[in-house]
Amino acid sequence: MTNLLNIGAIHDAAMRTDPYPFASYEGTFKDVDRLLAAFPEDGFECHAQRRLLESLGRRESDEWYRHNVRTRPLLNLGESSPHEPGELNDVWLEVAEDLTSPEYRQALTELTGFDVRSIPMQTHFWSFDGGASFKPHVDKPHKMVTHLMYLTENWDPSAGGSFLILGSDDVTDVVHSFPPYANHSLVLRRTDDAWHSVTPIPRGGRSRRLIQTWFWAS
Repeated sequence: MTNLLNIGAIHDAAMRTDPYPFASYEGTFKDVDRLLAAFPEDGFECHAQRRLLESLGRRESDEWYRHNVRTRPLLNLGESSPHEPGELNDVWLEVAEDLTSPEYRQALTELTGFDVRSIPMQTHFWSFDGGASFKPHVDKPHKMVTHLMYLTENWDPSAGGSFLILGSDDVTDVVHSFPPYANHSLVLRRTDDAWHSVTPIPRGGRSRRLIQTWFWAS
C-alpha cells in the first residue's frame, strides 16, 4: 500500500510501440495538490553545461539559456533514504517511501516488460526555467527505464516545455507531443532509436517542474 503514488494508474496504463516503447497516463499521485504546494525551492544545482558556459564567459548566450535547467536529488543512485530529508517537506518523504517500495518496482516491471525489481534507481527534482530546452537525443545505454512525473500547475501548452516523442533525430519528426500537465506521467523504455526532446520555454517564462526516476542497468 503506497502513500501518495497511484500504483493503480500504472497498472491501468499500457505501453505503446510507435515509434518505440512508452506509456502516457494521468493521475500519477493521489493528492497532487500537496506536492504542487510543497515543490522545493532550495538545494538545486544548475546544469553542468551551463556552469561550463559561464566559466567560458558565455553567460546569457543562447546555449546558456538552453541549459537553464536545475536539479535536486530526492533519492541518490542506489539509495533507499531521501537526500537531505531535513530540507524537504514531509510529503516528499512519503513519495520517496513509495518510489522505493516493491509495489512500485513491480508495477513498472509489468508495464514496461523490463525487470526493474532489483536494479539501481535514482530520483531527482527538475526545474526547466526560462529559455530551457533539450535537443533531440537518445538516453545513455545503461538508462533502461525512465519515469517522468509532471508537477506544474495550470500549464499552457503555448508556453513550451512539451516532451516530444520523435521518429528520428530530426526535431520536426514529431510522432507525439505531451505538454507537462500536472499529475501526468510518461514512462520510457530505452532503445537505440528512442529519440526525444523538450520544446523551448520562452526566456522569462514559467518553470516546468517534475520529478524523474531512472532505473539503471547493473
